[in-house]
Amino acid sequence: MNALSFLPHGPEFRFLDRILHLDPGRGGEGEYQVRGDEPFLKGHFPGQPLFPGVLLVEAAAQLAGVVAQSDPTIPPLPGLKLTALRNVKMLLCYRPT
Repeated sequence: MNALSFLPHGPEFRFLDRILHLDPGRGGEGEYQVRGDEPFLKGHFPGQPLFPGVLLVEAAAQLAGVVAQSDPTIPPLPGLKLTALRNVKMLLCYRPT
C-alpha cells in the first residue's frame, strides 16, 4: 500500500509528493516539489515568492498523519485530524533588495 494513501487530502491540498523514509508509527521523511506555479505563490510576495510558513506546518502535519496511520500496532484511525500545535515558531527573514 502506498503510504500517501493514508492522507484524506485531495491532490489540490497535498504537500507531500513522496515519502523518502518511513518508520511506521515512529517517524518519517517526505518531499514536496515546489513547481513554482502554485496559485498561493503568485500573491505571496510577488517577484520574490516565499513558501508560506503555515503550509510548511501543514506539510509536517500531513507527514505526521502518514506516520501515525502506518503504525501496524494500531488499527486505522478514520477521521484523524491535527487539532493543536504547541511551541511552533515562525521566524522572520530579512533580505535587503
